[in-house]
Amino acid sequence: MIVVQIMMLIGVLLLLPVLVGTIFSPLYEGGSKLTFYWISGQLLLWAGFQVLAVPMVITQNSFGRILRSYLLFLGAMLLVSLGAFLKRRSKGMVYGKLLQSTEWRIKPTKSIWWLVVAALLILQLVCVIFLAYEEGDDAFYVALSTSSLDDTRLYGKLPYSGWHSALERRHALAPFPVWISFVAKMTGFHPAFLAHVILPLLLIPMSYGVYYLLGSRLFAEKRQCLPVFLALAEGMTLFGGYSLYSAENFLLVRTAQGKAVLCSIIIPFLILMLYLLLHSLDSGNSPAQGYWVLFAVLLTAGCLCSTLGTFLLCMLSGLTAVCGVLCYRRIPFAFRMALCMIIPAGFAGLYFVLD
Repeated sequence: MIVVQIMMLIGVLLLLPVLVGTIFSPLYEGGSKLTFYWISGQLLLWAGFQVLAVPMVITQNSFGRILRSYLLFLGAMLLVSLGAFLKRRSKGMVYGKLLQSTEWRIKPTKSIWWLVVAALLILQLVCVIFLAYEEGDDAFYVALSTSSLDDTRLYGKLPYSGWHSALERRHALAPFPVWISFVAKMTGFHPAFLAHVILPLLLIPMSYGVYYLLGSRLFAEKRQCLPVFLALAEGMTLFGGYSLYSAENFLLVRTAQGKAVLCSIIIPFLILMLYLLLHSLDSGNSPAQGYWVLFAVLLTAGCLCSTLGTFLLCMLSGLTAVCGVLCYRRIPFAFRMALCMIIPAGFAGLYFVLD
């Protein structure tokens, strides 16, 4: 039974996002395609869950209805990825061939920094798994994930006591704990075990995967600096516990909470996307349509993690749109940026509408 659960876990958290992420394969050139597939695919799955779950939470539906709707969405995304792969293959493109990615080929390197990067990552994963910590928010979020599996009315009870309560807009608009309930339902693992052991093994490497993609762009001309950049990021994370509210502390201690995902994965990936969009303008070209689709997906996925993320992501995107207009005189750039913010702006509006 445990073997089946592990296989389901690998399928839901690794294989499925990679297959779905191949939809965006023409957008990224280089030897880190597998990492890009994994992260972009997971963002698309998070965005889909947000769009499906929030209306059902607001209307006080059961978890079972969200589960069935999301499974249909996953099936549709797999069909879309298959169709995109067949289309690329018919045109002689090789973006969908994962085995051609350089990440599958082990290349000898003389840089000891890559060993330092691997050692620091393993150290963090070992600390997260084997060292206990006290986190008060788990009494709410983990309890909410556990209770959602059996509730006929989502967010209808207080996780602290189990008493019935009215819908709370702050948490109802960011149902990341319900996504953990989905993973628990599909794999058979308890939500508390997922939140404290399994998901950190996924989300911490994903966070550094975003830094890897970002560093690959920043140090495109000096590839020897990339492992140094990653090692410094890992070192700052290990010694970033100067506050309970630092981004480093959130990554290591509150890994499976939505606000930790927001500051560790969503915002760094937003910086990468803004860099790619502005780089296209700086080169005199218009960003490809696929970039705008992925950008809209990223903003929607950020809404799943935190209600505050809805306002923060829109603010950062709006400032970038203004800079793009002032620096490059490209008014359509700001217009497209505004179109990408329609769904997050809608969720932000719900915050003021709901009582």
